[in-house]
Amino acid sequence: MNRYPMIFAPRSWSPALNRWMVAALRPLRQRCVKRDVKLHDITVHGGDILRSSLAADQQVMITPNHPSHADPYAIYEACDQANTPCHIMAAWHVFAKNSWVMQRCLQWHGCFSIDREANDLTAFRDAIAVLRNRREPLVIFPEGDIYHCNDRVTPFREGAAAIAIGAARRSERSAVIIPTAIRYRFIDDPTPHIERTLSLLEQRILWRPRPDQPIVERVRAIGDAVLGLKEREIYGHSLRGPLAPRIESLIEHLLCKLEALHQLDPQDSVPKRVKQLRHTLLTKLHDQRTDPAACAALRQNLDEAFLVLQLFSYPGDYLEGDEPPCIERIAETIDKLEEDVLQVKTASIHCRRSVTVEFGEAIAVPTTKSRDAARDLTSAIETRVRALLATSSTQQPLVDQRDSSAGAFSTQTA
Repeated sequence: MNRYPMIFAPRSWSPALNRWMVAALRPLRQRCVKRDVKLHDITVHGGDILRSSLAADQQVMITPNHPSHADPYAIYEACDQANTPCHIMAAWHVFAKNSWVMQRCLQWHGCFSIDREANDLTAFRDAIAVLRNRREPLVIFPEGDIYHCNDRVTPFREGAAAIAIGAARRSERSAVIIPTAIRYRFIDDPTPHIERTLSLLEQRILWRPRPDQPIVERVRAIGDAVLGLKEREIYGHSLRGPLAPRIESLIEHLLCKLEALHQLDPQDSVPKRVKQLRHTLLTKLHDQRTDPAACAALRQNLDEAFLVLQLFSYPGDYLEGDEPPCIERIAETIDKLEEDVLQVKTASIHCRRSVTVEFGEAIAVPTTKSRDAARDLTSAIETRVRALLATSSTQQPLVDQRDSSAGAFSTQTA
């Protein structure tokens, strides 16, 4: 996963969508889509659902899964096909790492910032203002982080639902949420690039590259070795057995230790527990009464909280099953290892890709007051997105037909 500065946002960036600039910059944006994220085929299903909701003058929120750094590009291209720009809520780091000119371009495209580690009231108010006062849809990724899981969904956070409910209660216009599924496929054979990255990973852990071994076995072996190193660091010894229970055990060990240390009650999901921890730790770090030695310990705790999310991003059974895993799952696992082990800012893209964006049936946002409204609406959105991903899962498994060093690309796309 991407490691970003663990501080509260130094400032916020509000949306400033400019339809003229969106139209003027479209050719440049489309070149970036092909050059930077290598999306050469974008297919949209359910575009009529989005168009009809906008034509009915509804407040529209789009809630996609978040498997890749290319997701904002894919969503914007899908909205282009529906003849509308959109607003996108993004982590403040997206703005902070870019130049002033790029920040303005993002704002002209409707992007605005949120501090995910704080109770960001500015972002909340900006989002509600967009839904109430603008006619373009608002895009929020309820997973929050990018987990590089093309056909799985991690628990949705309730913020998107809370914003939609807040906007619906403050406006006479009805509000809907459109669950959306994003799925990527390779157009070209990614095997040569994957093998080069695997060799770099093996060298990083002081192994000799093993090009004679099947790709899947090399990935599993690297994962087992890296997890073993972390187990030895934390437990004092490495464990044996399947990866899934070992990952879950290490996550629980770290979370329970940190929650006990800072007197926190566990939440109902790992991302929520990590968010609560980070907020607590950053609040203590920003307290001027905290002495330097305590600050050093708090920063170490933040590193451990980040490690929990790194571990959580690896479903231990992602490459397991009765059938060989598809090439996309293998590549996604390598993407995570590239960011975590090789510590690149963003995983490299192996080759040209296609993407399918599917808009699902709109969900009406309730306006009745209920303590569980945001939780129930979040559950409904997550269920719909899972169903969309399940019905669009038509990829075929990778059949590894290699001899001594040759690889075969046998994934078929629908």
